[in-house]
Amino acid sequence: MKIGILVPAYNVSPVLGKVIRGIAESPHFATVAEVLIIDNQSTDSTHAVALAFSGEASPIGSKITVLRHHQNYGYGSSIKTGFQYFLDRPEVTHILVIHGDHQADPEAVLETYVQAGQVTGVEAVVGSRFMAGADSSHYSLVRKLGNYFFNFLTWILTGQKMSDAGAAVALLSVARVRQIPFLRFSNSMQFHPQFNIFLYRNCGETLLEVPVGWKDSEVPSTVRVFSYGLELLRLLFRYRVRVGLGTKDEEIFEPLPKVSNKSYDLFRGGKFIASKALS
Repeated sequence: MKIGILVPAYNVSPVLGKVIRGIAESPHFATVAEVLIIDNQSTDSTHAVALAFSGEASPIGSKITVLRHHQNYGYGSSIKTGFQYFLDRPEVTHILVIHGDHQADPEAVLETYVQAGQVTGVEAVVGSRFMAGADSSHYSLVRKLGNYFFNFLTWILTGQKMSDAGAAVALLSVARVRQIPFLRFSNSMQFHPQFNIFLYRNCGETLLEVPVGWKDSEVPSTVRVFSYGLELLRLLFRYRVRVGLGTKDEEIFEPLPKVSNKSYDLFRGGKFIASKALS
């Protein structure tokens, strides 16, 4: 197992160092092939912090690549960019998403996910904040209640029973990611609900849920609970209608409008190396 760790980051400069050091201190650090920090045009010093770590003469510094979008293309777009990047890295066998806001302990995530990912036949490991063994005692009650409601609604409207329908931390085999039409999914925070519905619908026994500790972020959240909930309701009801009409899996979610000139810069060793276009 050689893991490409994808770290989406937006205005997380106070805590990004904790995430990076947590990865470096994990007993499973040897399984990490590369750490890709995706800065979605932060307005604070997130980019500078990431560059400083990538320029370190240290084991973790040598594995960090910093990717900076030329514009803020949305959270979902960051995940897509990371997936595309690692699909072109032949040494990477698995992709692990760990958020840059330190809501989950990266050292514990690596411990749990590497062990689960080594189970024979497992292609996808999804972290749940609400299954037995998970610790969400330091997570907002309002957000927890909202998640419980949407876990139930997701089950009713999609038929997919998940203990955490909005789970955003996952370890995926590269082979499995190649089978998912992720470029069709939302560029917003709705990416993960869409991705999870598709994943649970298609993975069967190759998917394993594991408990994950979760807490409120130490940096301000960009997720507006009410508007997020309304959009998620629309997504779930639309899904129900399209499945009822016999729509193909890869066409269940609305195709995204074409956006031209999406691009990013790449940095290694703390230095700029290339500008590239996104598909």
